Amino acid sequence: AASIDDVTAAFAGVDGALLVTPVHHERGHLTLNMIHAAKRAGVKYICIVGSWTAACEHPRFRLDFTDGEDLARKEFPHHAASLRNGFFMSNFLGAAKTVKGANSIFTPLKDTRFASIDPDDIGHTGAAVLRSAPYGDADGKWDEELKIVNVSGPETTSYDEVASILSELLGREIRAVGVSLQQAEGGMRA
Repeated sequence: AASIDDVTAAFAGVDGALLVTPVHHERGHLTLNMIHAAKRAGVKYICIVGSWTAACEHPRFRLDFTDGEDLARKEFPHHAASLRNGFFMSNFLGAAKTVKGANSIFTPLKDTRFASIDPDDIGHTGAAVLRSAPYGDADGKWDEELKIVNVSGPETTSYDEVASILSELLGREIRAVGVSLQQAEGGMRA
């Protein structure tokens, strides 16, 4: 998605496109490129795989997710959807090293409750949204300027609860330890 021209060619002849926000330090910019490319290629409907954080007032989330929703709303009015996904279950794999080595999950979100979801379920939801697009309707558009679909798991949990489950499964005590956002970012880069 670094080159709008390359992505435009990939979208040739496509009516509905699922745009997956990449796991990349420039994901916001790359998502904008995919939206521009879809528009250039004549795609009729797009569905962005984004994040619930698009609803948050934070500069980082604006760049990564909200700007993409705003552009989709502008370029594909009544023809765009955004999946606001919950926390990916697979994100817990990022804690495997510290669970193994320090019996701990270090997180800046220790007191946050979240509804985890499997990425496969997100993909199935995106496909269902695109299949539901009114391709053959007379006006051919969704009621909403930007269709927002909140996607989450069936129940909320906390990191303390996740640590408790891991403790039971592993037969040793695992703790959830609150850290600052800066500490968490440093740990992810290490």
